Amino acid sequence: MTPFRKANSFLRNMWGLFFFALKIALGLMAAVLLLRFLNSATWDNLLGDVLPEWPIWAQMETAVRVITGFFVGTWGLRFLDNTFMRNRIRDTLSLTKGKVNPFTIFTYPFVHEDNTHLQGNTSKLLLFAGIALLMLPSLHLFVFVTLVIVIANALGILFYGPKTSYVGASGLLLGYFGFLESFGLAVARGWQGITAVLLLLLFGPYIFRLLTNRRNTGTFIGHLWGFIAGLIATRLLAAVTIG
Repeated sequence: MTPFRKANSFLRNMWGLFFFALKIALGLMAAVLLLRFLNSATWDNLLGDVLPEWPIWAQMETAVRVITGFFVGTWGLRFLDNTFMRNRIRDTLSLTKGKVNPFTIFTYPFVHEDNTHLQGNTSKLLLFAGIALLMLPSLHLFVFVTLVIVIANALGILFYGPKTSYVGASGLLLGYFGFLESFGLAVARGWQGITAVLLLLLFGPYIFRLLTNRRNTGTFIGHLWGFIAGLIATRLLAAVTIG
């Protein structure tokens, strides 16, 4: 490939990445502005006597801020890696069976193989993480659930996966999905249970395809143990909060 074609391909990839990221960023900004308005004195003055006070608005603002952090972190790392580091960030932060660095257990979900890999994970990761934040009564419990998913997924990969390097948030998003289903249907019920049913109807076929696709053994193990990690997180959360 000539230098001109390489430059042209790079610019096209970067433009596609930028345009996709811009749409996500604008959506997050609009959500933050809307939620700030709903929490403002102006909204209270307009409809405060008509509508009941809903604490969930403040919880939603926290959720949007956290998933914005997810977005900025994953996309920022990908931009730096793609533009300046020539995938050295990916290689350093990936989880590699056979030469495990404990630090990479917590970093591998946030680096991706390429732009397409990141784009495929972004929207569902942000959606499932945001809903998990709304289902849980505190940010501390969300952090607890996230850590359980990340660690359990990594251990499953290290024990049962083939000897290769692992990157990407698909295991984490499957963990969140497994958590939302098990927590919503078996523990919380109420509106959380209804949400779990809706998520199953909307994303069930997609999740089923991920969990049954065995073309790549490493990917299959990562997906399977991500989902299992979500179930483990629900069990541990119930033990911690309910006893």
